[in-house]
Amino acid sequence: MRPRTVTGRRSSLPGSAVLALLLALLLFPLPTATAASFRLDEPIYHDGDEFVYEGYTAELLNRLRTTWEDEGDLLSVAVTASEELTVSHLGSEGCSILGWSGNCDRARISHSVNVTITWVENTTAFTNDTLNMSIVHTADHWKAQGTHRYEKLSTVTNTETNFSGGGEDNVLEHDLRESTETERVGDWPAVVEVGSSWDVEMTETSNVTERTRENKGPWTESWRDEVSTQQVAYRALNLTTVHYGAANEKSHDTIIIRRDHLGDNLTFLDHFREEGFLARTEMYDGETLLLSTTLVEYRYYESEPHSVTSTSNWLMPAIIVGLVIMVIIAAGAAFAVVSSVPRARNPEPDEP
Repeated sequence: MRPRTVTGRRSSLPGSAVLALLLALLLFPLPTATAASFRLDEPIYHDGDEFVYEGYTAELLNRLRTTWEDEGDLLSVAVTASEELTVSHLGSEGCSILGWSGNCDRARISHSVNVTITWVENTTAFTNDTLNMSIVHTADHWKAQGTHRYEKLSTVTNTETNFSGGGEDNVLEHDLRESTETERVGDWPAVVEVGSSWDVEMTETSNVTERTRENKGPWTESWRDEVSTQQVAYRALNLTTVHYGAANEKSHDTIIIRRDHLGDNLTFLDHFREEGFLARTEMYDGETLLLSTTLVEYRYYESEPHSVTSTSNWLMPAIIVGLVIMVIIAAGAAFAVVSSVPRARNPEPDEP
């Protein structure tokens, strides 16, 4: 059995060396907010509630295109199938987090995209200068009931690349798994109003396992265990309207909560609907917008009877922001897999 204190070979994927720090972008449960006629309630999630967010797939593809364009000769990155980021609530169950045990609210997150990558004709060793890639995210999230202090996020990113060349079919697989348990310490105001501010200290304990294999052969595995602590500063900013839809014909009325993760220059603007769930989140590195994802469909049965119910103190930010960083990781994983494939054709022999 592998001891938890052992650290294996570190991943060469871009961004993975700071995975523990980046995955500190988890849930902060907010108290009730009041401003003018807007009152932010705590959502009551039910088994079967579902929320769909757009923006995640587009940003992932943008990162892939940007990375591969630097390699030259890229023609297109085309989506052949996709599932937008979907959050499904599963009610409550018993769980243990960092020595704490009790009932937890549980949710499952899913996202997938299949892409076909095409280079300029006769610039690669691939048949038709094309390869196909599948990237699948799944995650389970547990939030302790009755306390703001504990939560857990377990994520899996699977990347599979298929291509033909040299008279044979090939498949490359990459599997990235992370389990992060969070303990949060801080004073929360009883009521959040525009201008309110507060600080929280978050300590995260993470275990990361990475596996790769070629053509269904044996897996090569590496792992690491990490602990990180950082301060997060919060401020309630203002009320705003989030527009969405093909012609921006739909809207969410929201209050913005700003979260600054001190030390890594990351800022998040979380837009909450009055019911208490997340309508949009934006991620910034300094002044640069890295990602924006918006709620476009939802099924929320707060007023209807269900066999299983749960209150979660703003579970949604943990789910969204916990996976937001997987855009970066997925792009890095995909690039690492594709970069391991010999794209260049052998030079043609000189004419006699």
